[in-house]
Amino acid sequence: MLIAPEPTEESRAAYLALERQTQHRVEHWLSVLADEGSLPDGDNAQRAKFLLTVINGLSVERALPGSESLLASETATLFAAVDSVLSG
Repeated sequence: MLIAPEPTEESRAAYLALERQTQHRVEHWLSVLADEGSLPDGDNAQRAKFLLTVINGLSVERALPGSESLLASETATLFAAVDSVLSG
């Protein structure tokens, strides 16, 4: 389990490796968008961190019990985050 009071060193290392790989992939996608002229110049590392933080938050929210479907609010949140990044 990755979320635990005291994660093992093995699970901590595995999570950090996944986190680095995901950050790198999102930064790459953002650089492709910038190269195509679809994204203004800026700090892609910071943009990737922002987008991944939003996604992580939605993932945690989805894992918790709730009284209603989250699909509409998740979609709106993702669109707002992407719009924020794309508009600079």
